[in-house]
Amino acid sequence: MNRNINKLSIRFLTNIPNKKEIVFTRKLLYHPDLKSLEENQLSEYPYLVTNQMYKISTLRSMRYIDRVAFFFNETKMLGNKDAFMVDFIDETDIPAINECVRNNILAMLEALFPTKYPHTNDVKNSFDILKNSPTELPGNPNVIQYSYLKEGKTYTFRSLIWLNDLLNHPSYKTLMKNYAELDKMVTLKKNTYASTESRVIDEKIKNVGGFTSRAMDALKKVNKPTQQIIGLVLVATVLKHLCEATVISSYSQFIDIVMLDILTIVPNWITEENLKKAMNQKISKQLFERVEDAFGDANISTDPPKILKLKTYKKAQEIFRDFLFDEQTKEPTPTLTINDRTIRGDIKDSIYDTFKTTLFDKSFDSILQEYNAFQSLYETSLKDSNLNAYANKYPEYRQFIMTLQSLTEPRMSSSNGELQKLLNCETKDTAIELYSLLKHVSGYYFKGEKTLGSDPEVTEKIMEKINVGMTTVAVRNEGEPRFVIYVLGEFFGGELNDDKMKVLKCKIEGERLGDQLLALTSKTNVPHPWDMNKNPAFLDVDTMKSSESVSSDSGKENKSVKNVTVEVREQGRALPAVSINDINAWFLNEIKKDKNKTYVEKMDKLFTEKNVSGDVLSIDNLVDSIQKKNPELYARLADLVNQQYAYSSEVRKKLNALMLKYNGQVKLLQDDIAEQKKKLADSKTLEKMGADLIMYQIYEIVAEFLFEVEKKKEGVTMSAGSGKGMKSRSKKRRVSIKKHPYKYTRRYR
Repeated sequence: MNRNINKLSIRFLTNIPNKKEIVFTRKLLYHPDLKSLEENQLSEYPYLVTNQMYKISTLRSMRYIDRVAFFFNETKMLGNKDAFMVDFIDETDIPAINECVRNNILAMLEALFPTKYPHTNDVKNSFDILKNSPTELPGNPNVIQYSYLKEGKTYTFRSLIWLNDLLNHPSYKTLMKNYAELDKMVTLKKNTYASTESRVIDEKIKNVGGFTSRAMDALKKVNKPTQQIIGLVLVATVLKHLCEATVISSYSQFIDIVMLDILTIVPNWITEENLKKAMNQKISKQLFERVEDAFGDANISTDPPKILKLKTYKKAQEIFRDFLFDEQTKEPTPTLTINDRTIRGDIKDSIYDTFKTTLFDKSFDSILQEYNAFQSLYETSLKDSNLNAYANKYPEYRQFIMTLQSLTEPRMSSSNGELQKLLNCETKDTAIELYSLLKHVSGYYFKGEKTLGSDPEVTEKIMEKINVGMTTVAVRNEGEPRFVIYVLGEFFGGELNDDKMKVLKCKIEGERLGDQLLALTSKTNVPHPWDMNKNPAFLDVDTMKSSESVSSDSGKENKSVKNVTVEVREQGRALPAVSINDINAWFLNEIKKDKNKTYVEKMDKLFTEKNVSGDVLSIDNLVDSIQKKNPELYARLADLVNQQYAYSSEVRKKLNALMLKYNGQVKLLQDDIAEQKKKLADSKTLEKMGADLIMYQIYEIVAEFLFEVEKKKEGVTMSAGSGKGMKSRSKKRRVSIKKHPYKYTRRYR
């Protein structure tokens, strides 16, 4: 068997300003290690094999330059037998092909575009994220390194998510969006029709109810409790109550009402005992099991109540008609034929005639036919002769069909054969299955329905079809790539490397955590999150300054940062800037109010654990240290001193942001220390990192303490001079501010 190999087009959807989509080619790949690469032997696009799995360990052991040569040189790829697993995969084995495509694409992305910060090997896929399954390849890469893209300027890969599901892949995402619009239109049309035809429907229901009542009247003339007659009474009463029901309840509730009604209507010769006996007869049991199924269908229906009533009645009518009459001759079957000679012939004829009238009545047909025309959209294949007529009548349907046709073979095909069979939509059955899939997916992810499928097995089958995998597209020229994938790529601006990280790590981490906080606070309440695009901020490391340069610049302006952004009351003057002595005195006074001494004990433990950055820290000189090394936290201290009696939600938000920021930096340093210990780093490096860790732990405790102080003021504040409680009304006024020494740009796609 030969390898199925073709060129692959990778389309990056990026957070880079003014570069929403980048179609990747080899010339865009940049790395200092590639200077000796023989480019004339390489293709413009990488190659991908889809029927034989790459051996991950072999790829990870390659040098970066050799990985590039492997993926961009077809001869080298096919000649490297060690890079492949032994067995070829039968292309009719769809699950195995899906797994092979997943393995090989993730392996290629990891090999060509490795990430180092903020996470190593941050290469995922959206389908596994939706499934809550492991999204990455097992094991860890042998070499952890940065990789770069050069499009005008250099960008560093930050994280990658291969978009391989129905909801996130751009082409299939459009299909889901079009389906949601179509479903909205169909639902509206159905409800409008049911509403406008309400009077006609009520009139027809009334007439049909009369038929069922006459059937019951005919049966009352028998006045003899034979099992056959009791069974017919059951049939007539079920039809009667289906007409009278306001809503279709559960089958068990419905049948309880029916049984009770029978005992009330004909108490002389039907008892609870012989009624239950009639229900439990083999034939009756099979009959009413089918009626129960009709109720089951009704319980999952989205039809308006009156239409639902008509449909359920129609199903029950057909079930009883098939049971009691011959469809062609309309003559009674043996089940209906009454052989009891003691029952008068005219009574028998009356029973036959009333049941025939009731069960062959077509009063509801025209209403349901018109109503079901909307539903027939969901049963129409792409080869159906009615397709164009429906498309011309309904704009939403036309848009959906145009998108669907663009996803069919040979224009485009998914590597998931089961999904592609539905998308080709060649028969009525596949059309019904396709629309059922879209309904379940849309209901769960867009409308927030509780479950994706009726049971775990159904859910698993639906999930299998959400997997888009890789797409194959029709091409005009021989050399164009036939395989296409979309990758959500997050980038840093500039060439981030280990040297820059030593200088800028805290700055970058602060910005990143701030971005995460913004994402958390702006998150919408989505029951089942599906959108992989988190709109991350674009951080340009080339425009950032190091901590040392910031401190130097600040020192030239003013070594003591005393003027900060403060809050002012709406009708008052600007609150004055406060001195470090004021802040220190206030802080020591407040910290002593902590009855449980929780915060003091936490900080004392850190003070005695190790000297921080050469300073001997204590609770007494902590404010002085914060003023010198952390202007941002110092500014929040000044805010609280200036507004000792006024609650500020803005200050509280800022403190919450600082808590998250410092917590993130603590975790990052803990991870870095653990990693450095594995690498047997020198003691000075570990000592410096340990000192930084303790400092950020202290900052986190202080921010948490200030947050609690501000929280206690919420609700009631003191009016200056009056001594009366009043609600705080404040706005911001800038007195003097230290401008942030670096910026980042946010762009949304």
